[in-house]
Amino acid sequence: MVGPAGGASGETPGVLSPDTGPQAGLPRDPRRAAGFVAAALLAALGGFVATALATTSPAPPREERRLSLAELVKDEAIRGQSLKAELKEAEDRVEKLRTSLSSTGTELARLTADLEGTRRLLGMAEMEGPGLEVTLDDSPLDTSPTGDPNDLLIHQEDLQAVVNALLQGGAEAVAVNGERVGPSSSLTCAGSTLLLNGSLFVPPFRVTALGDPTELRKALETDAGARAVARRALLFRIVYSVRAVETARVPPAPAPKTLRFARPLG
Repeated sequence: MVGPAGGASGETPGVLSPDTGPQAGLPRDPRRAAGFVAAALLAALGGFVATALATTSPAPPREERRLSLAELVKDEAIRGQSLKAELKEAEDRVEKLRTSLSSTGTELARLTADLEGTRRLLGMAEMEGPGLEVTLDDSPLDTSPTGDPNDLLIHQEDLQAVVNALLQGGAEAVAVNGERVGPSSSLTCAGSTLLLNGSLFVPPFRVTALGDPTELRKALETDAGARAVARRALLFRIVYSVRAVETARVPPAPAPKTLRFARPLG
């Protein structure tokens, strides 16, 4: 039977042949197709690696790396020496400052001691320590064996003699009735009263002296003026007693008064 025109080959019109169409050229076996894809991927990867190797700079030779390391070590050694020099300079500066501060501290301590010594000499510092206490008072007698009533009284000369003997005997500080005797102090009698540093005192008079009690007592026993006071005590029974004290206190002297003097006119 003869079919339609052009259909004598016996093929169905409109149906593609297995060897034609979009999948033409691929192996029909799936395993062969997978191998073909893998080979294509390996070829592409090889091309990529070759391109990367071609664009990467070659590694420096070993000798060049050794030279670079040596230069680095040399540079660090130079830098280390420079840092050591800076450290030594800083240590020297610190040592100079320490020496200067030590010298300043020593000088300050010396000046402080000198100032304290000067304040003591001027009677401007309160002092405390062992010493002697000398008590002077008028005689309890009503009449003097000589008939002179002044023989029975303590006078400025008596008090001055005792104070001078104590100072010459090494007393560090002296006070009369709690009033410090300073370089500008003066003892003045006004009748039966004593004027010291502008303050009035009446008997009994207590003289406090700081220092070695033995040395101070010896000074009273050898001083001519103090020995005269002791003789008057025997003759007229004026009170003259001496005793050692373990702790005595002498206050600072009052601020010195400004001395004024007259000036000629014209």
